[in-house]
Amino acid sequence: MAFWNAGAFDAAESAFESHLEAHPLDATTWIAYAQMQKKVRVGAGERPTSRLHPGLQSDSDVRVSKASVFRARRVLYRAIDACAGEPTDARDACATRLASRASLLQALGLLELTHGYEMYGSTLLEMAVKSQPKLTPVLRWRRVRCARAAHVVAGAGRVRKMRESLRNRFEV
Repeated sequence: MAFWNAGAFDAAESAFESHLEAHPLDATTWIAYAQMQKKVRVGAGERPTSRLHPGLQSDSDVRVSKASVFRARRVLYRAIDACAGEPTDARDACATRLASRASLLQALGLLELTHGYEMYGSTLLEMAVKSQPKLTPVLRWRRVRCARAAHVVAGAGRVRKMRESLRNRFEV
């Protein structure tokens, strides 16, 4: 992060990539990498906004740009894919893989939820909690409760299709 804060984006990305190549199940580092990518690169001409859908802003929103959210999303998808599959050795226990994947699904769900994709984000959060019940407190957050309440408005058929699509995509 020190590289990033100093404006050395390429060096920061290289450091994260090197670590993650050696430790692909390190969910904490993947999430930190996504958070770093979510920071706006003003020097690169990115225009900051509070979120992708300005009508849904909150005082607590982090300043982002379209490009920075897409970078963060790409990192989280890579991370989730890295945690897929069968364990390769004893250190790579199935439980570690599942815990990492659940944390990453939660991070992706929160990213999507706060950037205008409430149904998608809240469904990802539900999947994360189903996989790792210790993540249940996230479902009590006000913003998440409001998004889940909107599922009723969307209709059961639409919500069922979303859940099925996500189960297929993330093999949960």
